[in-house]
Amino acid sequence: MSRATEGVSVRALQLVSLTLTVVTITAVATVAYSGYVEINYLQSGFQPEKPPFRFELVNGQQSLVLDLTLPNQGLYPLELSVGAAFMYKNDVIASAQSPVVTIAPRSNGTLSFILPMRLEDFLKNSELASRLQTGSAPINVTLTIIATVVPFLSVDTILSVPVTISQQTFIAGG
Repeated sequence: MSRATEGVSVRALQLVSLTLTVVTITAVATVAYSGYVEINYLQSGFQPEKPPFRFELVNGQQSLVLDLTLPNQGLYPLELSVGAAFMYKNDVIASAQSPVVTIAPRSNGTLSFILPMRLEDFLKNSELASRLQTGSAPINVTLTIIATVVPFLSVDTILSVPVTISQQTFIAGG
């Protein structure tokens, strides 16, 4: 192989190497930006004093209702799902998981689901049942939001909101 051919080959490899480096840096930077934007929104947007759910009667039964609209401000598709659980101390009383929703870049998506509050679920925990029979009981509503910047990065955000319930919660819906 002549020196001229070697020089061209080396330059070609250097150009390929430089191109791959620029593409990699660009991809990492855009993923980092998209991840930062979504994580920042999720962590700043969910406050225990303003939870993204409400309690209401659904088909005659008190339920936790979640209708959550989230923007995808990033550059890549975003997959979201949310789970909710009624917790008493470390005991899961009832839980539900939303389907996964894919949100295109620069658009909004809505997660919706209903978690019924069945009295029989709450009475399975003997300590909680005793507290409900004599008055009220503190429980936590725990939301776990799973956001994935497709196909690169997945982040879980957990919000726990203390709620006080009584037997009236199940009887009168409130």
